[in-house]
Amino acid sequence: MVKSSLGDIMGFIAKRTKGKNTYYLYQESYREKINQKHEGKKPGSGKSRVCSRTQYLGSAEHILACVKNKRKPYTVKVRSFGLIAAAYQVSKKIDLIQILKKHIQGNRSLVPRWIYFFVTIINRLDQATSKNKMSKWLGKTILPELLNFDHRKLTSKNFWYAADDIISEKELQIRREKGNADDDQDLMVGIDDTTFNAIETELFYSIDNLMGLSPSVICYDTTNFYTYIEEPARAKLANTCHSKDSRHHLKHIGLLMAVEKTYGIPLISRVYRANSHDSKLFSFILADLIFALKKICHSDSQIVIVLDKGNNSEENFKTMAGKISWVGALVPSHYEELMNLEFDHYHGNWNGKLFYRCKREVMATECIIVLTFNSATKRKKQHSLKRGIEKLKQDIVKKWESYKKTPTAITQGIKLKFS
Repeated sequence: MVKSSLGDIMGFIAKRTKGKNTYYLYQESYREKINQKHEGKKPGSGKSRVCSRTQYLGSAEHILACVKNKRKPYTVKVRSFGLIAAAYQVSKKIDLIQILKKHIQGNRSLVPRWIYFFVTIINRLDQATSKNKMSKWLGKTILPELLNFDHRKLTSKNFWYAADDIISEKELQIRREKGNADDDQDLMVGIDDTTFNAIETELFYSIDNLMGLSPSVICYDTTNFYTYIEEPARAKLANTCHSKDSRHHLKHIGLLMAVEKTYGIPLISRVYRANSHDSKLFSFILADLIFALKKICHSDSQIVIVLDKGNNSEENFKTMAGKISWVGALVPSHYEELMNLEFDHYHGNWNGKLFYRCKREVMATECIIVLTFNSATKRKKQHSLKRGIEKLKQDIVKKWESYKKTPTAITQGIKLKFS
């Protein structure tokens, strides 16, 4: 008996005799859903029935002759299926494909324009490649057959044109030249991402209808990603900055995102000029962010947004006060009186952590401050500090011993390296 790689089909070769003649059959049985719209194998996923099929193989001599006469190996084409099919199925369930078709219409080189954006999403899930290598990757997947397009048409140039059809660089340049605002003050460099914002909002509504998210706690953060844009190419959006991937020599683009806490599903995302301080960016986007969150989460929802301390500023706190609640972080060294508080003054224990709660004015806004203490975290930080000090000592000694002539004082090289 042979089990198929599909898992649901059981096959075996049966021997049959008719008179003095013996022949063989290949038989297999499998299950199929009575209602083809039903999916899954778990109880409650829909009734199924057992089906079978039979294929005549012939006599033993005939089978042997077929095997011997097949001298050349079979030609096999391998296509990426599992993850691609799963992503495609999920995309249909959350209406991603219909939403893209609605907002990104038309064709580019006889390929529907929305496909350029959809295959990019799947590519990032499966095997992120450059647009130049996208066609080769698509040729190894089932997507061209599923979506009925010629993957050879999806060249890097056509990807550029498809994107330019949605956000025209020429129109942006004209708008920048006509605008009165200083380019240095426009962190979004005039990008009109109305189409993608609409896609993002509708997609969240679709997922919300399926899962019943009802988000109340929103996590907000920023990051950046590097590009290979080099001089003399000029980019309004890409700039050098502190790289979170330690690629400081490359130009980066910033990305801000707000996600709901439970599943981490994005609500809002924007690209921005990467060499911008978090607090300045947050101030720039704050009004639109609050409006968008209220719209997505309903105006009467009690929304709490979680921030890091890079977004702290008096202007941001005043803008949020009375409109939205927030949870942020503070710099411990700015509140020494709280850091030096004895443990017997703490109010209680929550989930194994001591906590102290009080009211303080933070950046001209009255806030509730919660101070927590975790003994495990303390031990970890003490160990890290001790290890860091030991490494620093070793580096200084190594540098000192590298001098051919023993210095009479601390050298400039040591001061610069370890300052």
